[in-house]
Amino acid sequence: MRGSPVLDLGFRIFDADNHYYETREAFTRHIDPAYRDRTFHVKPNGAGAEQWFLGDEPFGYFPHWSFETAARPGALKEVLRNIKSGVISDEKAEVPMDPAFQYREPRLTRMDEQRVESAVLMPTLGVTVEHVMKHDVGLTYANLRSFNAWLDEEWGF
Repeated sequence: MRGSPVLDLGFRIFDADNHYYETREAFTRHIDPAYRDRTFHVKPNGAGAEQWFLGDEPFGYFPHWSFETAARPGALKEVLRNIKSGVISDEKAEVPMDPAFQYREPRLTRMDEQRVESAVLMPTLGVTVEHVMKHDVGLTYANLRSFNAWLDEEWGF
């Protein structure tokens, strides 16, 4: 977490559980035109907040997704405990969105600051989408192909 002291171990570490947050065009930038109306995309919901949709259906896995905030690193246990008690969103478990959470160059700078040599980067939204498209193999492939092209452009392989 930013501002925390970095322990100098005399070597750089490998992080096997690092996550990034997708940007608005993660699924739409390279989508096959035949699937444009049914792809994952962001639009205002009934309350006026931005929300992910698959076609016309709100994507329920992240109903409170925000491009302005992110889950506080290390807050998963707290978030799951809150959900169990009926609290869907907890501002204490959120931090302002950091460019290092969404973009390659700021992430590389942060990794250098934290003395991280390399990391396995996992998507946040991207690991949750296949299930809702399982009924349509073509739609699934089109979305994941578009996502992978976005990922290659934004983060590289």
